[in-house]
Amino acid sequence: MHQQQQPFFGWQDDNYIGSLKQHNSQSAAWHSFYSECRILQLVKVLFDRGAFSKADIILADLFCDKLIELIPIEPPALLHGDLWRGNYLISSSGYAAIFDPAVYYGHREMDIGMTCLFGGFDQRFYDGYQEIYPLENRWQQRLQVSQLYPLLVHAILFGTQYVESVKNILKKFS
Repeated sequence: MHQQQQPFFGWQDDNYIGSLKQHNSQSAAWHSFYSECRILQLVKVLFDRGAFSKADIILADLFCDKLIELIPIEPPALLHGDLWRGNYLISSSGYAAIFDPAVYYGHREMDIGMTCLFGGFDQRFYDGYQEIYPLENRWQQRLQVSQLYPLLVHAILFGTQYVESVKNILKKFS
């Protein structure tokens, strides 16, 4: 799936991740797309709800300013968008199946980061991925950068228990 590429990040239409609208404006640069369509919009929602302060907004802006340095440049890859343990199964014929997508073209570390949240996938998944389409060096050190978006989504949908995780990532990478 990640080897399906196109010239822009985003999607032809907005869609949803859970019940949240997912904005998919097309962009030529990953850092711009991730900042504008994923991070800053959700940070504003948390600010409007009182879960974020002005200082947190500043940290989010600093984080977004650093994205160009944090994430290696890769072509836009077709992403599942919500690839966690609850959105895959093994069929009766023994094949893996994924469902409940929030598709867009993005940086493939986004899907990998999501697979590491909430229990992760079996190590054989990551070993097989690395064998077929190796990730850039230090991808494990960048996991939290790719996990920020789904944690922001969870903070909005499921409550404040995720807000501290979001703030910690912003502090660490700002």
